[in-house]
Amino acid sequence: MPSYKPSVRARGKLAVLEEARRKWDHVHALVEELEMRRSTQSVSVRAKSAVMEGHVERLQRSVRRASSDLSTLLAERGFALLAEDVQQMTVLARGAGVLHRAKVIRMKEVIAVIYDALDFAQRKVIEDDKDEDLIRSLL
Repeated sequence: MPSYKPSVRARGKLAVLEEARRKWDHVHALVEELEMRRSTQSVSVRAKSAVMEGHVERLQRSVRRASSDLSTLLAERGFALLAEDVQQMTVLARGAGVLHRAKVIRMKEVIAVIYDALDFAQRKVIEDDKDEDLIRSLL
């Protein structure tokens, strides 16, 4: 039996998922920085400055923008359910002002869920393509 070689269609989908993973790595890094800034902000409550609040707000905007872009990419490329899950991060990153610990914890949970979903989608694309390849070879 010949070794499996993904079809052009499967390679295209896998490329989209790889790009999505790179973009999600960026969102993850932003959330980690946001968490660090938030903890620094809460430690120095008395010394809280407009500069520190500005950093947190800029990071939230960056998270919102990056996750919104990723959601659009996924929706346009046939991964609508995954795009809806990514939208959770966009919603969480809305709002300005004090960033509560619970929100950061929820953001980190969404990060983990999306990584799992990306892995699952990748396995599903390969599995479906192998099934189609088997059917083609039998016909």
